[in-house]
Amino acid sequence: MVIKMDNESSLPKYVLIRESIRNEILKGKDEGMHFTVMEIAARFGVNRLTARHAIEGLIQEGIIRSIKGVGLFASPPQQIIENIDEPSNYIYRYSKEGRNATIKTRKMEWIRAVDEVSSNLMIREDTKVLFLERLRTADDVPLTLDYKYIRLPWASVITESKLQTGVLRKILEAETNVVWTGMSNQIEAIGASPEIASCLNIMEGSPVVLRKTVLFGKDKSEAIIFGISFYRADRFKWQSYIEF
Repeated sequence: MVIKMDNESSLPKYVLIRESIRNEILKGKDEGMHFTVMEIAARFGVNRLTARHAIEGLIQEGIIRSIKGVGLFASPPQQIIENIDEPSNYIYRYSKEGRNATIKTRKMEWIRAVDEVSSNLMIREDTKVLFLERLRTADDVPLTLDYKYIRLPWASVITESKLQTGVLRKILEAETNVVWTGMSNQIEAIGASPEIASCLNIMEGSPVVLRKTVLFGKDKSEAIIFGISFYRADRFKWQSYIEF
């Protein structure tokens, strides 16, 4: 049966096909299903080039697996459970399990703190801070884009070589003897901007979780790290523990 598409939509046909297949897979309708580009083309009444273009995006997202000589398989992503009241640590957990997990530093530079950066770090505007942009991946799929802002003097011990082999918080603990005493947390659901969508290999406007955190040292007057993170909403679940 040929699936009819919205011919009045301004979106390209391959985008409409991609969204249709993604929705079916995420709802569990096509889990484990085997299919080919030719079958997708026939299903949506398009040529093979359009069908292949749609499939390539889903392969990049990790929603479809391509096995050479065999075909394509629906592969609903396994969701990662994160604790709302703790710093993110899924990359550390994945590494301990022997899985392919990486944190790539895309940018590292000194900037002048303004607006929410200066207010969250409780410093004057134009104060110099270290800015990090990092992309976290698991099993070769980009999952989280992080922006980190670190105050002096703590930021002075951070180098690119140390970031390649260590976790930011652990580096600061080892090099400065800082003791973490608390963290503020703000979570919001938003649509992916073009920049975020490109980094996370998702469609522009796809749901992402925006998480803003502040890590404190000896007390709440010593804000050391301000973080802004963008998580793929289809790959995470959030939980919290409340003690009575």
